[in-house]
Amino acid sequence: MDTKPGGSSQAGGDVLDRLRRLDGSTPVGATGSDWVVRPVDGSYSGDEASFLRFILDTIEGRPGR
Repeated sequence: MDTKPGGSSQAGGDVLDRLRRLDGSTPVGATGSDWVVRPVDGSYSGDEASFLRFILDTIEGRPGR
């Protein structure tokens, strides 16, 4: 994600920081994700690969690709 133009693996924190700067608001709550998906020997298995593709396509606005 970090190598993609405009991408950031820290997007969630970036959004919270930007909201604070824009209007001085304080978020009521935010939490991290429980998802932990790691490659094995440099690649993801079928289920993990499908999960990651779905999540990334959703974030990029292309669900169901």
